[in-house]
Amino acid sequence: MTWLGSAQDLLDVASAVTLSTPPARVFIAPGGIFARDCRLLAVYADRVLAAPLGTSDLPGTGCSLVPVLALNLTFTADCVPAPSDSGQAPPAAAVQAWTEDFLTDSEALWNAVADAVLAGILGECDSVSVDEATFAGPLGGVAEFSIPIRVLPS
Repeated sequence: MTWLGSAQDLLDVASAVTLSTPPARVFIAPGGIFARDCRLLAVYADRVLAAPLGTSDLPGTGCSLVPVLALNLTFTADCVPAPSDSGQAPPAAAVQAWTEDFLTDSEALWNAVADAVLAGILGECDSVSVDEATFAGPLGGVAEFSIPIRVLPS
């Protein structure tokens, strides 16, 4: 599995989820700095870590260095209810409805990633880990849910 292949597999898993509103953009980004100006799903390579792998059982070898790819699945949702032009807060019911959709979509994405890990879609079960997912925002009319994944490419 290549780094690009791992990123594409994660994006395919996320893209198959039925969300309350379909994303306007779905893409693999070269890094974590990209426009978050609409409803989107993105996967980007966050870091490449190194894991030492002891190979002392093999003659003539001692240790190998194996790359661990840290990917991040980002779901950005736009159109957060905002104050009116006169500064009035948005109706509480509108904020509640938007939040319910955002959390339901985030949960569906989390479940899809967890199912993909357990099914071996993202790699062997012992070579994939899911780190702490985070929420950000709403800021500038968008909120974000991110799921970091670590993959030991085969």
